[in-house]
Amino acid sequence: MIRKSIAGVLCAFVCSAALYAQVTADPQDEFYSLALNWYNRGIVEKLPPVRPYPYQNVKSILDQVLENGNERDKEDASLAYERITGKKLYVYVDAEGFLKYEKIEKDGKSDSDLGKNIYLCPGVEGDRTLFEGDDRASFGYRMGITVAKYPDVDYKPMGATPAHDAIYDPSKFGPLTMYLDVNTAVAYGSENLFVQGGIYRNGFGNWLNEGLALNDAGFHKTNFSLTWMSGKVSYTQQLSMLGSTSAFNGAIETLGAGKILGFHAISYEISKAFDFSFYETTVIGNRFDICTLLPVPYMISEELTGAGDGVFMGLAFNVKFFPGVTWANDIMVDDFPIDEFLKHNYDSKYRVAAKTGVIWTPEESFVERVGLNFVAVTPYTYSHWEYDPHTGKAKISPNMNNYQDYTNNGIKIGSQYEPNTGAVELSFDLRPVKRLKMNVHGSVALHGNISESLTDEEAIKYLSSESGTYATDGSVYQHSMFSNPDATLGDHVETAWNHLNFLNQSHLMTTIKFGSQAEYLIMQKENGSSVSLKGGFDIEYIHNYGVGNEMFPGGSISGAITPESRKAIVDLYRKLWKSQLCNKMNFFFNFGVSIRY
Repeated sequence: MIRKSIAGVLCAFVCSAALYAQVTADPQDEFYSLALNWYNRGIVEKLPPVRPYPYQNVKSILDQVLENGNERDKEDASLAYERITGKKLYVYVDAEGFLKYEKIEKDGKSDSDLGKNIYLCPGVEGDRTLFEGDDRASFGYRMGITVAKYPDVDYKPMGATPAHDAIYDPSKFGPLTMYLDVNTAVAYGSENLFVQGGIYRNGFGNWLNEGLALNDAGFHKTNFSLTWMSGKVSYTQQLSMLGSTSAFNGAIETLGAGKILGFHAISYEISKAFDFSFYETTVIGNRFDICTLLPVPYMISEELTGAGDGVFMGLAFNVKFFPGVTWANDIMVDDFPIDEFLKHNYDSKYRVAAKTGVIWTPEESFVERVGLNFVAVTPYTYSHWEYDPHTGKAKISPNMNNYQDYTNNGIKIGSQYEPNTGAVELSFDLRPVKRLKMNVHGSVALHGNISESLTDEEAIKYLSSESGTYATDGSVYQHSMFSNPDATLGDHVETAWNHLNFLNQSHLMTTIKFGSQAEYLIMQKENGSSVSLKGGFDIEYIHNYGVGNEMFPGGSISGAITPESRKAIVDLYRKLWKSQLCNKMNFFFNFGVSIRY
């Protein structure tokens, strides 16, 4: 610990000046927002399927814009070009302050609290080729530290993910904590055939930071991928190493290795107006399966190993009505009872995450992008049970990790909405003046705790279980199986297997958000050095806050329960859960400066 603290202090002094992310190792860099807009308007012919892109692909995209774009496009491309080619090493610092005011109303009474937080993020970063004059081998990196008082997600609206990729082993300096914050990406190949690897976030699809299968806003992971693009066809195969966490609540204190994500996608452009992608993902653990490295159907390989993995398949398609207007769609399926669907029975175990929306990117306007989306995540989607590997039976034990749910380091890999949620989102990217970029966004989301739909008999099983075995909070950690230590297959939660129960609970949590973020570029030199100011606010109103609390906590009752007392006991815990519900209003403010030299 002493050596680690000394190293951190030295790093802080050496890297004394903002997170202005490097392009080839961070899919949340501003470049990717611009690239999606340029592609939507037809200025760029094709984008690689998975973000981030290698150095030579980034340069190719910028070259197309410099040749085909309007004056504003060319100016944006020139600034991005300067950032990736100006210097091979930049020193950066990002300093940001946060305020949070929350007000809770319950039973006619109100209570409020004001919190403050600071972030200081110094380090070095850059995008470069490994060999002079040869773009085929490239390296992107950001290596620094994050110094903070509290986690940044505590000062963001519900569902937000960490802005920084930091390890969970900090050094302490009084009230502050300091973490390593590192992302790297190495790529080799041609523009149309390349391999890429490193530790970084990545995303898939037409929505930046909102993917159903791979979300740019998710926590970073170790990735290795192969991408091939030829004419109208593209294919990507990716293997990622994840951090497993508690099967009960995703607690990061239980972080462990051995969890693997396999992803592959094939895309075909039928015409300039229509393209589609078919993709699969699989999450496994405590073993390595060579199928995660091969272009074979995961659904088939799962059958060969016992059909117990977390496997998803998806279909994404985009319809361009005319340049600048796209109808974008994505549906990701965990389980789909085709026999029930053909019988027109829609009250069954449909495990689906779906998104549809319209993206408009006008030309020569202060409005740069408008997005209107509808998102739905049905109950138990992204969730998966895990059996105790030490018993050889279908036993679900406390204090065990889950190697098959759709999370990494306790953070969701896909949609950031919990299962059993529907939402409408509206956002605007604006540029009122040349150097000022703004985003204005709003959303309305409904979420229900699926535990409210359980039968009394099922509720008693949860209440009688050992504490820490089952989640009943309606989150991604609540799954659809009971332990069965005497067999190789667990017992179904019948309500979950035979019914959909999508947002039909009596107490739904309604979350209304509105906010704006802005960044003003004070200056950028030809070598890519820059200074910018940023700030913004978010307002969040939550009706029935507390829906995500445990409803039937394990370890609450023991011994035999008579049929006569069962209903009274379950009603009592339902009433206790309901008594915690309240209304909450949150106000978030942030302001900061970014320096890159």
